[in-house]
Amino acid sequence: MLDRFLSLRSTLQWETWQRWVIVAALLAMAVYAGRRPSWMLVIAPFVMVAGALVVRRPWLGLLAVVVAGLSIPWGMGTGTQTELSLTVLLIAALSGLLFLDIFSVRRRTFIGARPIWPLFALIGAALVSLVAGLQPWHMFALTAPLPSQMGSVAIYVLSVAAFLLAAHYLTRLSQLRWLVWLFLAAGALYIASRALSVSPPPIWPGNPNGATGSLLWIWLVALAFSQAVFNDSLRRPWRGALLALSAATLGVGWILGRDWVSGWLPPLIAVLIVLWLKDWRVGLTVSALVAVYFLWVDPHSSLSVVSEESYSILSRDAAREALLTQAFPLSPILGLGPANYWWYSPLFPILGYAVKFNSHNNYIDILLQFGLLGMACFAWFSAEIGWLGWRLHRTVADPFARAFVNGALAGLGATLLAAWLGDWLLPFVYNIGMGGLRSSVLAWLFLGALIAIEQMQRRGEV
Repeated sequence: MLDRFLSLRSTLQWETWQRWVIVAALLAMAVYAGRRPSWMLVIAPFVMVAGALVVRRPWLGLLAVVVAGLSIPWGMGTGTQTELSLTVLLIAALSGLLFLDIFSVRRRTFIGARPIWPLFALIGAALVSLVAGLQPWHMFALTAPLPSQMGSVAIYVLSVAAFLLAAHYLTRLSQLRWLVWLFLAAGALYIASRALSVSPPPIWPGNPNGATGSLLWIWLVALAFSQAVFNDSLRRPWRGALLALSAATLGVGWILGRDWVSGWLPPLIAVLIVLWLKDWRVGLTVSALVAVYFLWVDPHSSLSVVSEESYSILSRDAAREALLTQAFPLSPILGLGPANYWWYSPLFPILGYAVKFNSHNNYIDILLQFGLLGMACFAWFSAEIGWLGWRLHRTVADPFARAFVNGALAGLGATLLAAWLGDWLLPFVYNIGMGGLRSSVLAWLFLGALIAIEQMQRRGEV
């Protein structure tokens, strides 16, 4: 009885707090509009209504994160070369809401799943490296400006936050369905515009910086193909459409952007992983056929890619060698600090040039910024989330959920490959920057959904 009373009291306090915030915001907008009219104030009431809806149904905010990241190029200026995209702002707002839900109004309980703890450890390692790297580890080195260092840490924090948001706010399988189908529909629209070589249609406002990175292609193929292969509840026309979307994505990547290996190789690996998960014999056969094609049937295609990218390959290999043999030993345990190695790099010339450069490799980025401690945390997380996906792959009964789990496993494997090739699961502040979160957030959301499915399974819902 007491628990019910406290729960009701908490709910009433939460709703009262919402009303006062909305009233205060509307009054502030009215005063501001009287002094400085702006078109932004015209849409502000609609944003307020949408915000109130998201407060009541936070999982809708995850849909907004996906749509905004893929289609809205607007960003908030910061007075520096970095702007805060709508993706960043939405994740930050939803994270604040989740914090209140768990620790203030207690609408939700924190999920202490095993893959979450290595992510907290990774954030801890980043903060330790931030403090340790405020002073240079080399007497002639410069350190990154503090805003750049804080921005680098923020990228990691926001990525972890996206993972936690999916884990906590996707409480029903229907919500995950909405997230997956909306993403696949948006991705299909983008691939169609690329395949037809036309400008994006009016309902696709643009291709924002960082929105169409390798992780978009990977998760589009992984989820579409896994639903087509595993989801027996889908009708044949829909499964055929998903197979067509997978084939079109691979085809556009191979035909129109062959020199961008991250656009077609990791998605192809995702397809092979799905087939291995379905039937190892099928996976082995198709893998052998792919190898035969590239090695014997059409070896010139792969050789042409290597020749066209020969300078890029050479420079990246030289950068990795210089950074790992000269910069990394300066602080192997804690790393040089967030974003600092970019400022150290002129001390270690590559190909005869003393210039600033980055590694184009997520793993070397982690090592250089956060040392072996940070890399151990990331490896721990990868193992934990992979093991969780494998356990769910063997036990989940619902057709959609089973297909999603297998797609997430395929997406995880392909994403880890893309991270080696230089596409960003954890964007580097001096490369793609925070704009890279527009596509990298997809991996964090869908991997976080594995924890949501685990919770549904414990409740007997899948």
